[in-house]
This record gives sequence, C-alpha cells and structure tokens, in this order.
Amino acid sequence: MSKKLLRWVTQCNQHNPQHFIPFYIQSQAVGAIHHSRIELFQEHPDIFTVTSEAIVLQDHLHTPVQRTHALAEILSHWQQKNYFRGRNEYYRVCTDFTLPALMEMDRGATSLFGVRKYGIHLNGLTWRDGQLHMWIARRSAACPIFPLRLDQMVAGGLTAGYTAQEVLLKESAEEANIPEKLVKQAKAVGLLTYTMDQEQTCLSNTLFLYDIFLPEDFKPQNTDGEVEDFYCLPIDEVIAKVKETDEFKTNSNLVIIDFMVRYGYLTPDETHYSEIVQGLVS
Repeated sequence: MSKKLLRWVTQCNQHNPQHFIPFYIQSQAVGAIHHSRIELFQEHPDIFTVTSEAIVLQDHLHTPVQRTHALAEILSHWQQKNYFRGRNEYYRVCTDFTLPALMEMDRGATSLFGVRKYGIHLNGLTWRDGQLHMWIARRSAACPIFPLRLDQMVAGGLTAGYTAQEVLLKESAEEANIPEKLVKQAKAVGLLTYTMDQEQTCLSNTLFLYDIFLPEDFKPQNTDGEVEDFYCLPIDEVIAKVKETDEFKTNSNLVIIDFMVRYGYLTPDETHYSEIVQGLVS
C-alpha cells in the first residue's frame, strides 16, 4: 500500500532548484523563477535587477503598495500574452504566513514567480452505522484547474486580507453551505507543504488542515458553482481511490495521506512510512 501512496508525495515534490533563479524583495528570498523566463524580467530594468545569481525587485519600491502597483501593469501585459492565467484574486507575498506582506500579487502569477501560496483544506467526517465516512466533493466541469476531479469537501486559497479562520468560514459557506456555528467546531490539525515544478513554473504551497465531524444527517450543498456533487464515502473507499486511481486533485491526495497517518491507517511498520511522512512537510 505505502508504495502506491508514496507516488503522490514524490510527484508533489519534484523540484529541481538548478532550473530556477531566486527572486528577492528587500534582500529576502520570496520565490524562484525558471531560467527560461529570465528574459521577461530583463525587459523591465526599471523594476527588476537581473544578475546571474538572482532577480531582485528594485529597492526604490519602498512599500508593499508601491511594489504591488509597480508589478500590476507588467502582470496585466503578461496575462494578455498568456504567460499566466489571471485569477482576479490577490495573494500575499511574504517569507512566512505570520509576517507582514511584502506585496500582493494576482493568484495566477504566483507560480510564475515561485512565491509560496497558502490555503486551507477541510476534511468533512461523519459516522454511519458505526463506520467512519468522509465527505468528498467533485469539482465542477467549469473549474479551470482539475475539472471534475475529486477534492476535499471544502478547500480554498488564502486571499490577501483574510486570516485562515476567515477563509475557512467563507469557503465552508460558499462550497458546502455549512452553518458558521458548525464550522467553528472544526479543529486545526496541522499543515503540509510541497514544492513542485510545473510547466516552467514553481508551485510552492502550504496547506493548513482542518477536521470537522458532522452530524450523520448533514448533507453539504454547493452555493458558488465550484462543486458538481458531494459523496459520503466509507474511509476505506476513499483510501482505495487514493491508492489505485487518479481521481483526486493532486494535492488532495496528500491531505488524505496526512489523515491516514494521523488516524493510524498508515503506520511506521509499513515500508516508505518515513519517506511519506517527511515528504508531507518538505
């Protein structure tokens, strides 16, 4: 079993730093830019200083607002050139989630710059006939990323200006219509991180994980059009899908593997246990 789980951990950690050059703001490394993209930055010497060792946002941009505005026009042009797909949603650029943002950036551009993104994933759990079940969402066919793939009941990125708890409440209402009073019973259970090369970009993510135990008669309902359907599946069936199929969105597999570790469905006596657990926070 563990070898089949390891493939997801390995896939999400396929990153070769030699293919990238660091991106700095105020002497702080905040991203990684693929060598094939360096010419894009060289075209804007008033904004970026490009050397053989790094790409640096120039120091005359003193404040987060100045940096955000300075890049907005460039990013708009790059979006028109299809260098990335704009999301009309801004993410914070920072060296740690708890620290002030150095600037904000369109969510779609974050992988181009290799800056770390943050999100929340909520495991919806319930007991039926004495057996543990997990609520699973099927993403809408209209989703631009991983359409119709399986996902956690609730998941979402941390938009600038929101705390993790606020995003949890917002996404739970929009994606599953879970009452706020019930969502507040969810428990923060940890995080996972991964860095993955993807089409000459660097996808660097931290996911904050939550568990919630729902009443047996509760059924989630989508309100924002991002979910096609929900399924309440026995946990053994969920695990089997992760092991044997490619039905889940890639990083959702990691969330379920983390759940398996925490609840004892994957134990230290199994081969690759250490590789899997260490690979969940890389």
